[in-house]
Amino acid sequence: MVSIEKWQYVAYISPILFFLNLLLVYVFEIRIVPVYFFFTLNLVIAYAHLKPLLKESLKYGTHLSKRCNSTNDCLRR
Repeated sequence: MVSIEKWQYVAYISPILFFLNLLLVYVFEIRIVPVYFFFTLNLVIAYAHLKPLLKESLKYGTHLSKRCNSTNDCLRR
């Protein structure tokens, strides 16, 4: 099982970096290489955070598969 504790810092850092980059690029129109570097770094951090969680989700299935016996049961609800 994936340890959420080891990714807790991403939950705080990633949105801050994302909005800071949007502010620099679109509000102040600062288009320099470090801004794009940090924007890309933010995407990489977010991907690294989501990848293990997505793998675990695909491995064990979604919550819908546990509630429904068949596709028709899910559609009726």
